[in-house]
Amino acid sequence: MIYILNSKIIDQDFIDFYKVDYLSKVKIGNSTILDKIVKTEYTLINNIDEIKEYDENVTILTLSCYNDEINQIYEYIDFIESSSLDVFIGHSNCYIFKGNLNTFINKENYLKIDLPDFITDLSNNNTLIKVIKDNLDTRHFNSIKLMGSLFTKTSKDKNKLKLEFTFLKSVPEHLKSIYAEVFEYDENETEANYTLQAYNLKDVAYQFLSNTLSIKDFKELLKQLKLYFENSKIDSNTNSNILKEDFKFLIKKNIDRLKSLQLHNELFKMLNDFSKYNYQIDIDDFSKLINDELYKHQKEFLKTTPIFSHGDLCFSNILFDSKLNEIKLIDPRGYENQGVRSPYYDAAKLSHSYLGKYDLIINKKSSVLLDSKFKIKLEFHKSYKLKNQHLLDIFKELDLNTKLIRLIESSLFLSMLTLHSEDKLKCIHLYMRSQEVFQEYLLENN
Repeated sequence: MIYILNSKIIDQDFIDFYKVDYLSKVKIGNSTILDKIVKTEYTLINNIDEIKEYDENVTILTLSCYNDEINQIYEYIDFIESSSLDVFIGHSNCYIFKGNLNTFINKENYLKIDLPDFITDLSNNNTLIKVIKDNLDTRHFNSIKLMGSLFTKTSKDKNKLKLEFTFLKSVPEHLKSIYAEVFEYDENETEANYTLQAYNLKDVAYQFLSNTLSIKDFKELLKQLKLYFENSKIDSNTNSNILKEDFKFLIKKNIDRLKSLQLHNELFKMLNDFSKYNYQIDIDDFSKLINDELYKHQKEFLKTTPIFSHGDLCFSNILFDSKLNEIKLIDPRGYENQGVRSPYYDAAKLSHSYLGKYDLIINKKSSVLLDSKFKIKLEFHKSYKLKNQHLLDIFKELDLNTKLIRLIESSLFLSMLTLHSEDKLKCIHLYMRSQEVFQEYLLENN
């Protein structure tokens, strides 16, 4: 039997900032440390006294033993378990023990050796913070590393990274306080990078998933985002052309992402069969249906006042401090059309996280259930609840059509499938959410 020993965090500053008191709740990237334990047969304990097999051999692994590839740790454990000796590897706060529990408790008659180099000791608070910051959730083949007070962001997609850097360098003066400050850009034959200021703020996705934002905090966050939309409006004689290009981008993105999904032959066939059986429609036809509906709203899309648009306003790209009521926006879409776009895309990205619960799906906090009519539906973990009306009220105050926002949101879920092609179950949930949001769109009044 393998026992995973949880660790209580002692550092009060860490507890206050990350709103966690046990190591099992700390997030590395998109997952908690406990979520990263891929071994299915283990028992989580908070204290050694919870182990009752005093006369039997056990294996104890503290949760502070970390490696990005947790399988490497379990391969090491398999090697240790083949030994006839009782073995203690590490120190009192970070160790692997294999042997008789009485031997462990009495601290005698076992072989004691140092931790191997591939195991990171998370019982050291500075190391834990560095691992958290070095494993930020990034997409588009980006990597982010913390160096002192600066992050360095690197990507093989040089064109995208340059557009992102140019956008952040071109933020209008009155908006600079809400965007991350950037410094130097560099590139070589294979990749590009730029540096940006590191902020002592957590992204909203992290705070949402860790249940550290109150309803009051969410309301304040939405006030800050409402100011973002209002203060980002652009007065220009070229509004019509800009919005036409933005609408073309939206349609083209849907088409291109579907083509990309079709290249994953096995996944596409599975999803298509799933769609035909459960929704009586091919994925191709569903995608066309969404685009046809978008064309019905084209005039409304084109008559809005454009904004200097972040372009990817999801929870993970919004840093927020509830005490200071301060936001910082990171990872913008880029400087196409000099960063000017319709507010509808940003609103849909925000709705994608808030109403659509995208972060719950990609962090495996959703499940498939049958409703009373024996139809499948997504069920989300009950501890993650947001008041939809709070966001809907903001959209109304901004004079944005919620119906159109939800339609674009449905298209976003569909477009995400190819980006998560490595996980079939996750793709099923994303596709189901696209269908559900589309049905919610059909039921919207305005």
